[in-house]
Amino acid sequence: MKLDHLNLDVKINPEDSSITSIALINLSKIESKLSGILLNPDLLWEKVVAIHGNQEFQLEPVEIDVSENILYNVAKSWEFELPSELKNLDSLTVSFTYSGKIVDTTWNLNRITSTEVELADYALWYPYINQASFSFNLTLHAPEDWVWISNAYSKPCKQCFKWRNPNPQIGIVLVGYPENQAIQEKKRSILQGSNKNYNKFRSLEIEFNKIIQKQIDWLGSPLQENFSIVLVHREKGGSYVRGNLMIYPEVLPEEYFTKFSKNVITSWIHEYSHLWFNKSPTDNWHNWIDESLAEYSAYLMAKDHFGEEFFETIIKRRKEIVEEAGELPPINSINRSHEKSYILFYHWGALIHESIREKIGDKLMKQIIRDFAQKSLEKEQVETKDYVESVNLITKEDWEDFIYKKIFSPPEFKN
Repeated sequence: MKLDHLNLDVKINPEDSSITSIALINLSKIESKLSGILLNPDLLWEKVVAIHGNQEFQLEPVEIDVSENILYNVAKSWEFELPSELKNLDSLTVSFTYSGKIVDTTWNLNRITSTEVELADYALWYPYINQASFSFNLTLHAPEDWVWISNAYSKPCKQCFKWRNPNPQIGIVLVGYPENQAIQEKKRSILQGSNKNYNKFRSLEIEFNKIIQKQIDWLGSPLQENFSIVLVHREKGGSYVRGNLMIYPEVLPEEYFTKFSKNVITSWIHEYSHLWFNKSPTDNWHNWIDESLAEYSAYLMAKDHFGEEFFETIIKRRKEIVEEAGELPPINSINRSHEKSYILFYHWGALIHESIREKIGDKLMKQIIRDFAQKSLEKEQVETKDYVESVNLITKEDWEDFIYKKIFSPPEFKN
């Protein structure tokens, strides 16, 4: 079963944290049942109807065990048995009506409150199917004196807010703030969202803008431009990117704007790099290639902008993190839901690229990453073999055994 397109019509009341939604989902590759559909446990099904031709079939939800997945460990997983007329169809449309309240979710990431709204796939605020990506339309009924942001193209709408994104996304983001608490500097700033710490982040943005043009010169123009950093008023949960939006926590220690400002900017470059590196499957180990290349690209850009010493400090610290983690499994034995995936996909993965650069130099390494970035823009999905092909093409040597040995074996450093 594959989710091709989602039409989401949502009503949100920030005052009582409530959400009422109708999700009209276009599915393909239908089997005998709809299985593994995730939804926030605080949201309740009201009506689920399958639509085929001129007929409608009411479906009954049955809760099933959630597969182990730390990204969505708040989820309830649901299964819907299909009548014989709908089994094994090429395509099917299903309407899901549900409602409830979202006050907080795992990792303190998403919530609906009277002063802010932050919703992403982590909140499971729409029926979620674990797969690569899908296109979507979003219609929002919510306070009109708020500023609302989504990872899609805004469309005109009277007494509502509308967005459309024909480009496949791995999730839908919605962020909202009352107008008097929102950044109103769209014309001269890529910062959006909460305005509480706007002036502090503005200084980081100026430095960041100097770097991203260099990255475009290196990797080529990404498919999605008009990149924005959306500040959300929280300190936990970290940042994430969906489409051309980076969601970033604005509650940071003061030293992040001074002593550690280079590290913050480098983390922004990682997220920005996902405009190129976002086509690997998210449900298996091949996802390491997107995360590690976003991470390592950020290191190389930081090296160009901040200097060799800063780059060497990053590499040294990443090696320490991997070594301090103790026994680790091979990359190919896990997926992104594994508790050690961050260390392996981001840190160890970046060090794999560094081990190649050490042998071939900066010039060829950058050519390899550019070649893979262009391939990623052109293809619907990429895997590790596509990266190996880029390495072999640029170096005119066979690196397959070298790369796969590092992926198929636990991390180790030779003395």
